[in-house]
Amino acid sequence: MSEVIKIPVKQIVPDPENLRKNIDPEDIRLLAENIREHGLMDPIQVFTKADGQYDLLDGERRWRAYFELGLAEIDAMIVARPSRQELLLKKISRVMQTRSLTFPEEVAALETGLRELDCLDDEKQWSVAAKKMGVKPGVLRERMRITKLSGPLRNQFNEGKLDYTIAHNLGKIQDQKRQEEVEAFIRDQNLSNRFVTTKFMETLLEFPVKSIWEIYDIAREREKFRYAKPRAEEVPESVVDKLDDILADFRKCELWFEAIHREEIVEQLSDSSFNVKRLAEGVFRLKGVLEAFLRKYESLDKLAQNDKNKRRLI
Repeated sequence: MSEVIKIPVKQIVPDPENLRKNIDPEDIRLLAENIREHGLMDPIQVFTKADGQYDLLDGERRWRAYFELGLAEIDAMIVARPSRQELLLKKISRVMQTRSLTFPEEVAALETGLRELDCLDDEKQWSVAAKKMGVKPGVLRERMRITKLSGPLRNQFNEGKLDYTIAHNLGKIQDQKRQEEVEAFIRDQNLSNRFVTTKFMETLLEFPVKSIWEIYDIAREREKFRYAKPRAEEVPESVVDKLDDILADFRKCELWFEAIHREEIVEQLSDSSFNVKRLAEGVFRLKGVLEAFLRKYESLDKLAQNDKNKRRLI
């Protein structure tokens, strides 16, 4: 183990490539008070420079706290300077083990590490790279989903305006325009992280061409039975066996829409109301399905029209 020596605080140069981009002054003040009370528990680590100064490797918070206290010297260990790549990987490994970075800083650090290892765009090499950076492969892949976000979404994430859980789930969507549409929907409808991760996102990936409102309805239905599955219904051998049930459900829909129209429910709600949007989406989906069905089976449409004409004559 390297010898611990006293080094003048002013002769130490902080790391310009520190992976921690934001250092809270209040955090430094509190650390300084702790050091004043209990002393420095761990020495910092430095490299020597030709001009008699030292490059700081590890311990910038402690070094800043010494400045805060106005102390002249700090306990330090002088270590051998590794190659640039080895140094970067060591720094990444250390901060990933100590969990001392924010999520945006972690993503940026791991992205830099993959670029340095020349495998940022080659996911087949990520397992080996993860080991070199001291991070689990699964964690690395999850963090790297953030790099798949559109420019505006990545900026939101870096600025702390987009939650990490939502962000890495959005990164599963390949189409960046779709990412932004889904993010806006999640934000506008104030969906919980739990719902997004357990049902909404898996449903969206399962049905990539469905509208977001349709996906939401499917996910909500699945969420209802997350802990208690509905009673299994016996599947009939033929849809003919369910004809009475189908027609009864059609009649229920008719009655509900008649009631909505009669009581002018839609007119009483604002255009921005969640219920109006959801109702409209559901109605137009049903309309599209029924129209497609009738186009496929024109004979049914003709039978219905003939029946209407007969009733008019009676």
